[in-house]
Amino acid sequence: TLYCLVKVPKKAIKYEYTFSDKNEEYVYVFYKILLTTIVLFFVFFSMNVYIFSRQIARKITRPLDKLATGFEEIASGRYDKRLNYETYFELMQIQHSFNVMSEKLDKIEKEKKKLEETKQKMLVDLSHDLRTPITTVQGFVEALQLGIITEKGERERTLNVIYNKIRIIAVLTEDIFELSKLEHSDYPFEVHPTDVSEFIRELLVEYYDLFQTKRLILQYQIPSKEVIAPINNRLLYRAISNIISNALQYNTAGTTVFVSLIEDKSKVYINIIDNGIGIPEDMKQSIFDAFVRVDDSRENNGGSGLGLTIAKHIVEKHGGSINLDSTKKKTHFCISLPKCSV
Repeated sequence: TLYCLVKVPKKAIKYEYTFSDKNEEYVYVFYKILLTTIVLFFVFFSMNVYIFSRQIARKITRPLDKLATGFEEIASGRYDKRLNYETYFELMQIQHSFNVMSEKLDKIEKEKKKLEETKQKMLVDLSHDLRTPITTVQGFVEALQLGIITEKGERERTLNVIYNKIRIIAVLTEDIFELSKLEHSDYPFEVHPTDVSEFIRELLVEYYDLFQTKRLILQYQIPSKEVIAPINNRLLYRAISNIISNALQYNTAGTTVFVSLIEDKSKVYINIIDNGIGIPEDMKQSIFDAFVRVDDSRENNGGSGLGLTIAKHIVEKHGGSINLDSTKKKTHFCISLPKCSV
């Protein structure tokens, strides 16, 4: 076998490509599949975007619709409206803020209604407490004018009744005036450093004869050293006197009233305790409200029904507090007042 190597110049070679019909068909199918795939991709992509955007819109618009409805109900006075929906964190924060706002508005509205009811009750009680002695005075004055009461002794008793009823009216009007001043934010209130020990001793001395007359027992435990606190002497005197007067008025002979003064680093505590009839459980929350009486009657026995209300306002004006602890056989009022800072 012979092999011969021949060198052919490159320029002498001619290249020629020929595609058959079969190859063209393959290319056409390929491009068709590619185009179909691209179209389907964009169709499915658009559908997914649409569905996702709809879901997002529902999660946003529905809470916003509920929020708008909630504000409309709040504006119409329905402060008990609350929102409850699941959505994105930011909208959940708006829901929480809305519920907090509606709760505060609801609380304010309830307090407003309670205040209106209290004012209405006060007006009714006040009109009754004034009408009773005024009617009595009017009746006796007419009897004196018409000459129905002619006997000297009877006339003197009638005049005493008239005097006592007028005194009741005076006490009531004075208490109402004092209470209205204490409730006013611009009430001029001055305090001065005072020895509370000596202050209470002087107060109790003034009650000694009345305790003897009523046959009640007065006991006290007051420190011999000075206990200094910033107080308004006139008003604090009235607050403590109101509590002691109630003990004298409502308890029977033989009851012991114990008054003590205790101090710690920041406060002084004035305790007024008696072993008398006590205050019913259902009245403990309302005992400091205006016109509330232990016997829950409107019969006027000389008190205005404002004594403890005034006492509470006075103590709070001092920056202190007054608390009640009572059982069937014990009533304990504790007044706490801030001490002078060193």
